[in-house]
Amino acid sequence: MAYMAKAPVQSPEHMFCAFMQLDIQNSYRKGFPSTIRQTLKEAISNQLQDDERFLIFNNLVTEDYPQLAAAYWKVIIFPACFHEIIERLGSTTGITAFYYVGDVFQQLCLISFNCRSFNAGGNILTICTEYENAVLNLVNDFIKKSDQKPTTFKTYSELQAWTFKFWPPGKVPTSIQSQKKKFRSPYKEEVDGMLFRFKKLNSVRQGQLVAALLQEIENVKMNSSGQLISNQVNIDFFSMKPTIFWWFYDIILEQCVQEFGPEGEKKINEQIRTKQAGPTYVNINEEDENNVITTVTGIPSEVIESVVKEQLNMIEGAEENQEGE
Repeated sequence: MAYMAKAPVQSPEHMFCAFMQLDIQNSYRKGFPSTIRQTLKEAISNQLQDDERFLIFNNLVTEDYPQLAAAYWKVIIFPACFHEIIERLGSTTGITAFYYVGDVFQQLCLISFNCRSFNAGGNILTICTEYENAVLNLVNDFIKKSDQKPTTFKTYSELQAWTFKFWPPGKVPTSIQSQKKKFRSPYKEEVDGMLFRFKKLNSVRQGQLVAALLQEIENVKMNSSGQLISNQVNIDFFSMKPTIFWWFYDIILEQCVQEFGPEGEKKINEQIRTKQAGPTYVNINEEDENNVITTVTGIPSEVIESVVKEQLNMIEGAEENQEGE
């Protein structure tokens, strides 16, 4: 008599981790016309954003209270708010778009985490507790109605702990490191790794790479000859198209191999992996911040300025030649 092997029983944590990896463009459940993205967007908008108790979480703290910005950035690494969550759920092509269920759950938990990290007491923590209960109900309801039906949560603290375990803010979730990288938004850790390599290259190569990148960015003004005509440039890796970011990422890797050789690039990669090996996010470029003036994205501003200056000089020289003729 033949016996069929039983399928291995998955633990609740394993089932939740698999649920977090779902592509939000997938259908929410069989016979249900909406995608996961649409379902989450509607639930968050109706159950959280439209609740008057939670109006304080609608925008970023630094937007509503600019006088707190300096103190806020000393404590908060990854800000979050309803407006950005809904905006990212509405985007399907921009680099700020969400790609996985885990991205959304993480942002919902970050709102509460940031609130408790920045505020020592007061009525806002009572609001925070009410918000956590609302998020717990939203997530449990979303899970119960899905086809996968992983475990639900008894407490918000358990939900946040599991969410941050499998989707730690800023880090690349280990479960999706090699999945569809070219189509999704980069995580902060990936941007940091690229910038770490970029800063290893010689200044001439850096300038050439920035010039090439500027040619690809849609909001940068160029003349008919492809020369830069604006001296106000801000490179933001989280607002450009995914294809442009990953194209630039691959170019940096290639340039490191050319400049340092395969063994040199291997050593740089090991340095990055060692610095980022911990369970929580670490800014691996932080030690350079006192020595290098950077934009918000980490590209040294003097590199951008040198490229801009070079392009402007070329334009001025061409104009002088025309006048002379």
